[in-house]
Amino acid sequence: MACSQSRPPAPTISAPTTPAPTILPPSMTSSSARPVQLDQWTNTKAPLTSSQRASVNRLAEWLHRNSSDFKQQQSRPSQSQPKNSEPATGTDPSPALNGADSKEVPLASITLPDASAPLVSAQGFLAWYTQLSDSVTSSTQTSHRQALERISKATSTADDLLAQLEACQVNLSELRAGTAFVQDSSRGIREQAQALLDSQTHLDTFAEDIASRLSFFTLLPYATNMLSSPDSSIVYSPSFLELMDQLDMALLFLHQAPARSYRDAALYRMRYSHCLTRAATLAKMAVVRDIKSQAESTAQRVKQMEARRESAVDAKAAPATASSHVKGKGREVDSGAAHATRSSVLAKDTSDALFLDAAHQLTKLRPLIFELQKRACTAASASSWSSASTAAAEFESLLQECHTAWYQYRRPSLSRVLLQRFTEIETQTIAGAQSGANVSPPIVELARAVTELLRHVLEGEYQLYRQFFGGDGAEGEQNKVDAGLNAYLSELAETVTARLRPKLAKQEDLVVLAQTWSAISDAVHSNAADPGWSQSLLPLLNETQSRLSARAEIMIASDIAQFTPKEQDGHLELPEPIRAYKSCCSTLTAAGVAAAKHRRGKSGAGLLNAALSASHAASTSKAQQEKVQLFTLPPELVSTYYPPVGYMLEVLFHLQARVSARAFRRMAVAAVEACLMSVGKGSQALVRRKQGGVEREDGWLFELRQLEILREAVVSAELVLKQAHDEALSINATNAGVDHVGQGSGGSVSLVDLPSLVNAINSLWTNTGRLLYPSSTTTERTSPDAKPTQGGQLDMNPTTTTISTKLAGLIAQIAAFWADAIIFPLRVYIDQNAALDESGARWRSTYGAFETCIESVVPEKAKKVALWVEDEEVQRMVVCGVVDRVGDVYGKFLQASPKEADGERVGGVVEMRERVRGEFGKVLAL
Repeated sequence: MACSQSRPPAPTISAPTTPAPTILPPSMTSSSARPVQLDQWTNTKAPLTSSQRASVNRLAEWLHRNSSDFKQQQSRPSQSQPKNSEPATGTDPSPALNGADSKEVPLASITLPDASAPLVSAQGFLAWYTQLSDSVTSSTQTSHRQALERISKATSTADDLLAQLEACQVNLSELRAGTAFVQDSSRGIREQAQALLDSQTHLDTFAEDIASRLSFFTLLPYATNMLSSPDSSIVYSPSFLELMDQLDMALLFLHQAPARSYRDAALYRMRYSHCLTRAATLAKMAVVRDIKSQAESTAQRVKQMEARRESAVDAKAAPATASSHVKGKGREVDSGAAHATRSSVLAKDTSDALFLDAAHQLTKLRPLIFELQKRACTAASASSWSSASTAAAEFESLLQECHTAWYQYRRPSLSRVLLQRFTEIETQTIAGAQSGANVSPPIVELARAVTELLRHVLEGEYQLYRQFFGGDGAEGEQNKVDAGLNAYLSELAETVTARLRPKLAKQEDLVVLAQTWSAISDAVHSNAADPGWSQSLLPLLNETQSRLSARAEIMIASDIAQFTPKEQDGHLELPEPIRAYKSCCSTLTAAGVAAAKHRRGKSGAGLLNAALSASHAASTSKAQQEKVQLFTLPPELVSTYYPPVGYMLEVLFHLQARVSARAFRRMAVAAVEACLMSVGKGSQALVRRKQGGVEREDGWLFELRQLEILREAVVSAELVLKQAHDEALSINATNAGVDHVGQGSGGSVSLVDLPSLVNAINSLWTNTGRLLYPSSTTTERTSPDAKPTQGGQLDMNPTTTTISTKLAGLIAQIAAFWADAIIFPLRVYIDQNAALDESGARWRSTYGAFETCIESVVPEKAKKVALWVEDEEVQRMVVCGVVDRVGDVYGKFLQASPKEADGERVGGVVEMRERVRGEFGKVLAL
């Protein structure tokens, strides 16, 4: 025991420095061999996926937790501590040595030997090793047995589940078969249920339809109660307007199938028609009542304002009357105050009372008027029932009563204001004329102020009427002006124009009538986009136009055609005024004279050039400089022409753009023809004047001078006709309804395009065929560009041909007369002395006389041409006629020369022509 106790335990034996390998027994080698790692085994033997590896790890963990070792360690964690304190000698080696007994020991009771027990001998070591091996074997078998038991239980459970699953599959098959049988059996039931559902839905729809149809019949008591209500303001409520729409729908329903075949449908149609008529009548009565009350209120307010204004004027006039001169002719009206009063057409308070206050009723009356208009139009266009025309007539009658009430109750107030304002304007105009404050004649000022007043009132009334009665349909329907409104506005305008018309009838001055027409036209055409109200002023404009045309015809017949020149009145003093005018022009600089001659040469007698210069001088804007006024001459230049020519230019100037193109052409032709006749008589009177100093040729030159200006007047008239035609085409392109009176609004339309004037000037300057060959003019006038149109011809034929023929005849007559004076010695020699002159003395004396005539006659005639004729082209043609005739006779003179005169040094025909032309050129700028 002592030896055994002094020996150290086996586990603590230290190994030698170079230990020899220890060979363990096979049992220990197999039991304590290092297990194969899971990762190595899976990588080499059976590679697993991540999911499979996770499953194996979970299974290993589960097995470890359910192992007996793990459970023993959990249940007895401290059993190994007492065993370690026991000495190795306390161990009984007998059980280890007895193999049979060791087999009988339960595996669960075998425990691991104490590792701290000392090994005293080889037997002790063998016992220790045997105990350790048995313990390991026992724990392994126990864990495997338990795992197998659990696997067996799991297998049994799986078998039970599989059996139950097979039973469920059988049951499920039976259920499916039963379900199919039930579905087949219930198909008919479902169809019957769907049919019942459809019938129920149809019943609901049918019930709603019946309720909707019944509502058209239950509307009658409600409509009767509302329409019989004593409250007159009920018509302004939204429910009243809704009731009218409901009545319309009920009537429409009762006039359609199948409702029209109902037993009481006719009775309900009659009752609903009466209700609708009653509602429309109530609406009409409300409209008429409100229009009347508003008109009476407006009239009362206007009277009060007039009374206050008159009292204020009387209060201001009293001190002025007291301070007036004792010998004065009465109180004078301040021109500044008169102008300020005229500038404000209508007082603001009066205008507000007439139009602005009435507009406040728009929200109340417009819905009612719209309902009447809608039913009148709808009933008139409906054709589905026989009573449509009757209903249309009823609603149209009610609507017409509203219109009539508007005209009836508003006319007195407007007429009163217009008459009073006209009286004030007339008084102010007369006072302004007496004080010299008026720029224009009194009738022109009065017409301008009156038309502005009418424009303001009529436009305001027209716009107010359109707000109340304007249609809400298409734009074309809205622009249609009611015939009753036109008559109403015309009556208002007639209130003022009836007082203005006698003053126009007494007016005899063409200029004043033209200015009056322009003033009225400006007001008529001030708003061309909405000409509804302006139609009311057309009668006054047409009457002024007729008066202007009549006065122009009287002037043409009396002042032009029947003009009788009187020497004592200075009518036959020509050419003295021409010399005075040209002497004044001679004070211009050389450059100015050259420029004037250049312009005059291009523009003939100067009428077209004067129009161009006057328009440029009167206009400062570039846009207006592109337009020119025709038939204008400076006053000092007009005095150099025969008075009928000045009258003709004045008439045409005031007629252009103020009458229709057809009337203008007719009067222009009459004026030119009358002027031609007066010029012919004036030419004869000039030659026979008592004062003397006038030769026969002066009469021809006088007539030639007047024909020059007449030719340009005809060209100007053609420009006016072409301009009117072009404007009519442009207006027709945008608006088919062009009134023949609306040629324009005065000044802007009396202007002609500058390119047209320049073309006319160039044509007169370059086209000599108009004078030498009048037939060419006719050919040009009959070109497609100048064919007659709906408004009449665009040319002045046959007047143009007549003037050209007379011009050519006068030029030839003057040229022949002057050439005969120059070649008189040559003709005498050719006719009488050519056969008797053998020595050539008479021929030489005749040639000398011929040269003397050239030197004396040509300068005199050239001065006359320069004095009378303005157009250098006409001057050149006269000179050419003289030169040609002189050359022809001179050639015959040379042929009749005797042989003795052949040696005489005289020029040929060409040299003589150039000599005569040169003598004329010393005076004329050819």
